[in-house]
Amino acid sequence: MHPGKVRVDNWVNAIAKDMLDVPHLHITLTTDDLLRPFFHADRSLLKLLLQVAAQAVREVIDDIYPGLRIGMVYTVHIFGRDLGFKSHVYLVMTKGGLRDNTWVEIDELPGNRLASKWRYLLCKALRQARPHDPDLQRAITQGYHDHRGFQVYAARAQARFARGGAKM
Repeated sequence: MHPGKVRVDNWVNAIAKDMLDVPHLHITLTTDDLLRPFFHADRSLLKLLLQVAAQAVREVIDDIYPGLRIGMVYTVHIFGRDLGFKSHVYLVMTKGGLRDNTWVEIDELPGNRLASKWRYLLCKALRQARPHDPDLQRAITQGYHDHRGFQVYAARAQARFARGGAKM
């Protein structure tokens, strides 16, 4: 088993005791290759990465399910399977939420819609964070238009969390 997968599994099991016993979605949001050197050089941008990931999920959910309060736990990972620097966000969210004290199930989280929102919000936030960095501005423009690196992966399996850890 890959060390990165083991770490993610350990992280999921560590937080499982604090999670609601409801179905969850596991989501990974990746960044474009052109932007990774900037996250590597300025680690303070990783906080922005987390904030934007949560904002993108909340905005997409709110567009589809207005007023729904969901639960989320998220963390940034900076290394990929090959141990190269590949900043990305792991996010676990409830597959439903509360609206007027009633549980509402989330039928689907459209991956393309979330990927587009993620790309837009991240590029906008990076432009605002470093407006006078011409290299970053060029990378944002190219990455935004190519958008191959802004991917969203959502686990199709529904996990339920209980005291013993994640159950798939």
